[in-house]
Amino acid sequence: MKLFLLIPLFLFTALHAKSQSIISGNIKDAVTNENLKGVNILVKEMNKVVSSDKEGNFRIAGLPEGNLQFQFSLQNYKTYS
Repeated sequence: MKLFLLIPLFLFTALHAKSQSIISGNIKDAVTNENLKGVNILVKEMNKVVSSDKEGNFRIAGLPEGNLQFQFSLQNYKTYS
């Protein structure tokens, strides 16, 4: 009976861990080296948007495995993909 309970628990743990890919970073102006607040980062495949904080940091969790396209945009700056 114990073996039967461990198998579903292991499968749930493996599936849950697989979907927890995270990417994080810091966004700065290339000329002034100033941290950029409020940069929108779009994960195109998921239609998910996050914004950089006041220090230019961002974190995106729950990313699927594989190749992803990101689009960075901020008013008065050129959009970058």
